Amino acid sequence: MKKTARTSFNSSQRAVIALSEEEHATNKLRSRIRVRCEHVFGRMSQMAMDQLRTIGLVRAKQHNALCNLVYNMDRYAFLRR
Repeated sequence: MKKTARTSFNSSQRAVIALSEEEHATNKLRSRIRVRCEHVFGRMSQMAMDQLRTIGLVRAKQHNALCNLVYNMDRYAFLRR
């Protein structure tokens, strides 16, 4: 039997929904995956790797491959500190 979520309001008058233990565990798992992906794309956009200024699929693939290599090297250097 599924429990119904209870709604309350916090100090800024936004609705806060109480989750069941199962929903909380599911959200925690999804959150871990989501935050890892968002940090990768956020860092790549900080390094202007999201700007693609090439003509042709071959050059676009090369650009993406080099950007991924540079990101991985940057991550490796950060983890080595």
